[in-house]
Amino acid sequence: MADTTQHPVVGGPTKWDLSVALFDRKSVNCRKVVFRVNCPTIAEFSIVVDSVQAEDGSGESWNIEGTATRKTTNHLPQPPRRVFIYFRTDTRKGHIRFLS
Repeated sequence: MADTTQHPVVGGPTKWDLSVALFDRKSVNCRKVVFRVNCPTIAEFSIVVDSVQAEDGSGESWNIEGTATRKTTNHLPQPPRRVFIYFRTDTRKGHIRFLS
């Protein structure tokens, strides 16, 4: 069964950076965006964006799917994880759910 725990996003990309990450999809070096997540302490995740869906008609509220890798300072590789993110580009806040 999938984990349904959501963690608060306390910082994320601008609308411009999010759109560029979606459309700049070179196979070797996909453009990534960084989300700051409180889980339970603040951690940064680099996200490869696979899809963005408008959540409502505001132009600021998004459902994002992609693959997350936790940014670490010890340079140890972290396994990528599938994620679902609800995110508002006007407040740069939302929540993230790890799917795997």
